[in-house]
Amino acid sequence: MKTTPKKLQLRFIGWFFLINAIFFWIGGFVYLRSMLLSSTLFQNLMVDFSSLSGKIFVLLFTLVNYLSYMMLLAFIPASVIFLIAQFFPRQRFIWCLSVLSAATGLFLIFLDSQIYAMFRFHLNAVLFHFILSRESVAIFDLSRAEQLFVIEIMCFIVLLECGLAWGVWKYIIVPGRFYAGRFIAASWFGCILFSYFTMMLAMSHDNNLFVQQTSSLPYYNTILSFVMPGKQAGDQLHRLSEQHYMQAQFSRAPMHYPRHPLHCMAKDKMVVNQPYHIILIMIDSLRFDSLQYMPNVRQFAQDNWQFMQHISGGNSTQAGLFSLFYSIPGTYWTAALEQNISPVFIDLLLHYDYTTKIIWSAEMRNPPMNKTIYQRLTDISLDGSLEKEPSQRDRDTTKKTVQFLMDHQHSSKPFFLNIFYNAPHAFCSSKSFPMIYKPAYEECSRMQLNNKTDPTPYYNSYLNTVHFIDQEIAQVLATLKNKGYLDHSIIIFTSDHGQEFNENHQNYWGHASNYSAYQVHVPLLIHWPGEPSRTITYGTNGYDLIPTLLTRLFQCTNPSQDYSIGRDLLNADNRRSFVLSSSYSNVCIIEPDRLTTLHPSGEISMTAPSLSPIPNVQLRENKLKHALKLMRRYYEG
Repeated sequence: MKTTPKKLQLRFIGWFFLINAIFFWIGGFVYLRSMLLSSTLFQNLMVDFSSLSGKIFVLLFTLVNYLSYMMLLAFIPASVIFLIAQFFPRQRFIWCLSVLSAATGLFLIFLDSQIYAMFRFHLNAVLFHFILSRESVAIFDLSRAEQLFVIEIMCFIVLLECGLAWGVWKYIIVPGRFYAGRFIAASWFGCILFSYFTMMLAMSHDNNLFVQQTSSLPYYNTILSFVMPGKQAGDQLHRLSEQHYMQAQFSRAPMHYPRHPLHCMAKDKMVVNQPYHIILIMIDSLRFDSLQYMPNVRQFAQDNWQFMQHISGGNSTQAGLFSLFYSIPGTYWTAALEQNISPVFIDLLLHYDYTTKIIWSAEMRNPPMNKTIYQRLTDISLDGSLEKEPSQRDRDTTKKTVQFLMDHQHSSKPFFLNIFYNAPHAFCSSKSFPMIYKPAYEECSRMQLNNKTDPTPYYNSYLNTVHFIDQEIAQVLATLKNKGYLDHSIIIFTSDHGQEFNENHQNYWGHASNYSAYQVHVPLLIHWPGEPSRTITYGTNGYDLIPTLLTRLFQCTNPSQDYSIGRDLLNADNRRSFVLSSSYSNVCIIEPDRLTTLHPSGEISMTAPSLSPIPNVQLRENKLKHALKLMRRYYEG
């Protein structure tokens, strides 16, 4: 019987995407490796499959689940193309559509696997928003080498898919070979059923051993929730989804922030008292131990307040800045954004007629700081500096800062000046300053980093940016001293988060991936006029800055709980035994002896501060309940 052109096209689609599944298996190997190397692969707090038969079953499930699920991802676009081919079986059109969709899917798997390898989370709506924005190159600070690598990968994938389409048509479809589609489809369907019913049976018996693997596979929980039985599948989908920020179920509930109206110094009295200027100097991605490579900043530290154990409220810019300015956890970000809620600190600045000046090196649209922290301010530049190179943008920031200080040295009106440098975040980009620490890359690529990669040239590249920024800040500090600002200005020096270079040998690089000290331990230095130098060795955190300013500068009498989960930095009594720090998709309870991370899926992971597993670990339910209460406090009336 003669095969019709439509049937040929349908066979082509089936075989083309079937072979693509092999590429997906290879591209997603990092997911399988993560599951197989998990310390709780065979045993966790709830169940034990450590017997020989148990291990065989777990390994069988892991392998079958991985292969069948990645094959499902490969075939998702095929289902649409199958339908199109029923009505429009034009060979060239079907080829182009198949190649384009398969290449896009394979590139996304490559991109997601790179993100997962470095940060342990998958592509989500927040990241897609960043990637598709016109400022994406500036946000991710890709070096030219990294941009070229991505372009080469994209071109390679397109050529690979074109070659595959030609090969499938010439060697399988035209000769009429391999009529095994039904057998393959039946086997694949059987594997999916095995994985699905194993998962459902385990969940019905409160066995989370198999469920804990799902976070390693992109969008597994989302797809699973669509096919789970029960009327609450939609709620489960919402809870398991990675596409919205933490605590999204509360984002439309009214926030009560502050919980009560603030009672602070009368406005007329504040004017008479000649309030201090506030100068906030921030450096993106500056970790605490970088101070030893910053002689000018270190000298400033010795003459003022030094906080030696200061933890950021986030391991990313969004959460780090939000927790600093709002003084509440980053899990409230979505609610504050959607409800147009401004930080109480900014509200008070405007109430007391402070002049405000925000000078950023990088743009501030993604995350949209202009719609959250700075939403009530007008003198901001959404694009940051217009210079092309990161170092030039930072030099421009210094120039604008010095000019502002020169222009306002005789003004009797108080001002809030916030400058934000970017070079350490962009340490892989090209550099136009001396390379003091060697060996180092003038430009580098962070693609394919692993535990075998020598971190030295990457770390030295970072240190060179740190040394460069120290020179820039020296100019700002010299202007502050020479123009007499030190007698009537509060000067704050800190960072949003740190930067990791695989110090824990767990293949973590950068930030926004875990809550080790390398990513959340940041410097905090404060100059307060008339106050002697101090070295604070007890633990402090990013939430503590605003209560300090509100009580000591604006003389607010409200308990700090009305607007903050922190407390006065100089109050050493009754400090909380943990710090809440968040990212784009999870939140961590940081204690001196452990890190307890709460994931969007409901999974809870516990490790030592070095990220190594803790034998026989038990959840501290009192700490968990306290943390959850803090994340709900400002939704309650």
